[in-house]
Amino acid sequence: MPQPSEKSKSVAGVNQQFIGFEVDTNLEMELRHYLYQLDVDINIETQLIAVYGLLAKTKEADAEITQEIQGWEEHARTTSDDDAQQYAEGQWIDCLHRATYHGAAHSMAALGMLAPLLETVFHQYLRAICQKLTELGEPIGTHERWARPSRKAYDCHYVWRNGGFDKDVVSGIGQMVEALDMARCLPADFQQVLSALIEYRNKMFHNGFEWPMEERRDFEQRLQEKGFPTEWFTKATSGDDPVVFYMSETMIRKVMETIDGVLDGIAGYTRDRVTPLRLKREYP
Repeated sequence: MPQPSEKSKSVAGVNQQFIGFEVDTNLEMELRHYLYQLDVDINIETQLIAVYGLLAKTKEADAEITQEIQGWEEHARTTSDDDAQQYAEGQWIDCLHRATYHGAAHSMAALGMLAPLLETVFHQYLRAICQKLTELGEPIGTHERWARPSRKAYDCHYVWRNGGFDKDVVSGIGQMVEALDMARCLPADFQQVLSALIEYRNKMFHNGFEWPMEERRDFEQRLQEKGFPTEWFTKATSGDDPVVFYMSETMIRKVMETIDGVLDGIAGYTRDRVTPLRLKREYP
């Protein structure tokens, strides 16, 4: 299980701003143990172990296909028998074609685990923080989102704008993080990672591996417009046209790092804002 970084162990430092009750950060307690104070009914650490384990297996399978492609290519190049060369070339082409869709399947598998995991981490923990602060009699903040008593106010799938709540998970998460004054605790680029992940999820889950051509071109254009790093997504092409888009290994690692960073950040925020309130109530 990835351990919190040294940077993540010293996140936030916001406890004095809220109630002037300082927490002893030298207590012998792992950072993520503070998440249990939020009473969220998920076993996030075991989920991470399961997800990362399966991602490792798909990476091994990708390596096996790459090795098979290289083997047939080498055989076609070095054999002196014409029939054997023709057969090897055919196998090499078949492997390349199969790898296009094999890679897409693995990309969707990674996406299908990572996107919901990151989304539910934000959804369940942000809502729990709001509920805990309310239970402890602490005003959540001054953002206009909190002035509207509604179930949607605590739901990151909704963003407050133009006098009402609209469904928009990327903007909703960003707004809740800002309204809770939590941004300092989280990875600086978490919202860009989330936005790229959701963009790709929407295309893959609605269109499968091979999207309609207009959807492929739209995605390519949106990647450029939003300024996502070019190494986050790769593609198979036919001529100048994109055929299949993949989450790159770089992007998969980036999302995994972001999930870890978000969990550490929320844990640090809980330690610095929620824990002092609990201690003050329990030991007045």
